[in-house]
Amino acid sequence: MHAPRLLLALARLGIVAVVVTACAGADQVAPNTAFTTLMPGWESKFSVEWNVQSVADGSRIVYGRVTSRYGQYAEPFTLLGQALDSADQIVDQRVQRVPGGVPGFTTTYFQFVRMAAADHYKVTVWSYSFIEERGIVQ
Repeated sequence: MHAPRLLLALARLGIVAVVVTACAGADQVAPNTAFTTLMPGWESKFSVEWNVQSVADGSRIVYGRVTSRYGQYAEPFTLLGQALDSADQIVDQRVQRVPGGVPGFTTTYFQFVRMAAADHYKVTVWSYSFIEERGIVQ
């Protein structure tokens, strides 16, 4: 490859790298407490109750139960756990799956281990899919 072509190829590569880096940074949104679910209206189908327990290493376990008031099996089923400071700023957060999902009209146990110590905690339903018939997900 000739020197001018090599320089032109390197310049193009550099420009592409800068553009990709700039776009990746622009897509990042700071976490906030206003956006806590992918499923608006989940409260009409499920309720969530939780407690917090201190652990010797200084972390917390947030544990509780999801209760389904809907007659269909929900799988996959994920929850958002948030640790919040006194100004409602996020200290720690995690989305995790409830193993085995949540069968209709039942209560299912969950836990978030090793959450950061915080002023208070919040758990919401992040996402779910209903299984109406074996092999069909809605």
